[in-house]
Amino acid sequence: MVTKNYVNKLELVQANISSQGFNDLTKIIESSRYLTDCNISYNDLRPTQTVFASFYRSIARNTRLQNLNLSWNNLITIQGQAEQVISRQKKLVADSVSHLIEHSKSLTHLNLTNCNLPEDVLRTIASACC
Repeated sequence: MVTKNYVNKLELVQANISSQGFNDLTKIIESSRYLTDCNISYNDLRPTQTVFASFYRSIARNTRLQNLNLSWNNLITIQGQAEQVISRQKKLVADSVSHLIEHSKSLTHLNLTNCNLPEDVLRTIASACC
């Protein structure tokens, strides 16, 4: 892993990020002192529970990140899933994004367009904004 990171804008649009790549991205975001813009849209991200929560905590700890684009990632898979699995996914996304909004000191733009977020998850996220 690179120890010095001077990147201020990172765009990994349609990059087919694997679980390991997503884990590495999480470490880069957390350690970067210069990253202000991160676009990981159109990657069909379906990270594991541990990696997903860790990703949002690392963004919240990043003191420079201002823009995060997660659009067009299917963050919750509903079709073909058991109700218990869907419930866990919804809670994970709602809690993680809410934590990010409440704890990030620099994030000013979060794009969640077309991320397949149900209304109850959106309500929870919106309540973190107030």
